[in-house]
Amino acid sequence: MDSKKKILVIEDELIIRLGIITLLNATGMYEIREAPNGETGIEIAEDFLPDLIISDVNMPGTDGYGVLEAIRNNRALSDTPFIFLTALASKQELRYGMDLGADDYLTKPFTKDELYRAITSRLEKHSQQKRVAQQKMDELRNNLSVSLPHELLTPLIGMIGCADILEQDSDSLTADDLKEFGRTIRHSSRKLQSVIENFLTLARLEILISNASNLSELRNSITEHTTSLIKDEIEKQLFGGSRQNDVHLVECNSTVAINNQHFNKLINEILSNAIKFSPEGSPIKIEESVTDKTWNLTITDFGRGMTDEQINNIGAYMQFGRHEHEQQGTGLGLAICKRIATLYHGNLTVKSTPDQQTAVTISLPLVKIKKQTEQPQYAMA
Repeated sequence: MDSKKKILVIEDELIIRLGIITLLNATGMYEIREAPNGETGIEIAEDFLPDLIISDVNMPGTDGYGVLEAIRNNRALSDTPFIFLTALASKQELRYGMDLGADDYLTKPFTKDELYRAITSRLEKHSQQKRVAQQKMDELRNNLSVSLPHELLTPLIGMIGCADILEQDSDSLTADDLKEFGRTIRHSSRKLQSVIENFLTLARLEILISNASNLSELRNSITEHTTSLIKDEIEKQLFGGSRQNDVHLVECNSTVAINNQHFNKLINEILSNAIKFSPEGSPIKIEESVTDKTWNLTITDFGRGMTDEQINNIGAYMQFGRHEHEQQGTGLGLAICKRIATLYHGNLTVKSTPDQQTAVTISLPLVKIKKQTEQPQYAMA
């Protein structure tokens, strides 16, 4: 089996292109394809599926930036390591290329050793990323095979049991009995829905983290009016319940660097845990604050708490104290929140004292809104 790595060289200057190809062929380590312009390079890349692309920046027609954008938007090529060739470039040009997803720059003229080092470094880094991603997916599959059947079957069995009774004993059931069975079916179905949604969310997050182009696009998202969204989630979770007076919110309305759906997921999971694992009548404190370039949200409940070991082992497919407490579930909530926060260069921390209180803090990059001209503009703080 041929183990040679495949490299595509896109360069409009023939002498430079042939020089690179000659140097690479001399190593005997690579299978090389070449293209004299961006359009041809994109076509060859789609068929050749290279392990690495080297492309000039300034070319007639589709330039290097256009090539990179096309590569990052192609599902089969989106994570391919990409090295730009350029004459002396400004800091703004370098930043623009990196923002598009370039992995490295080689400034013309470059030496043979610089070329070899850049290629070796990018191929090794890409291989390491693929190994880590594969390991995570293997762990996900293994854990799903152990946890998912039980988590799906538990509520499903409850619904089937209620359905059997309704079918077999319907003539002898009272109106109150029917209402109780209806409540049980609704509770079990919502529980089943939550389990499925959390497993799917975790799987999507793992896929996102392993895809550089999707990750870059996602990190450019913003969420405005944080306080309003938090209030909406409080209202949704406590509407018609008996704990509406337990929640106390300290507001600090901000705009943060995170996808709106993921922001809502963070608030939903952490607030839900605070409500679930603290007794009725005990306070739940929610406090927004801003420090330096970071937005922070701390949700504190005064319930059963967590041990240091439990905090250190926050991860998927765990339910802390499952045998001692009646709440069932996959324990995916905090694992999902931690992954989401990390995805956006944020953080999730937990401080807790068993049987006393738990404080969960989410920290996310703050976004400052620039003065509006014709269109709203945003800048990372």
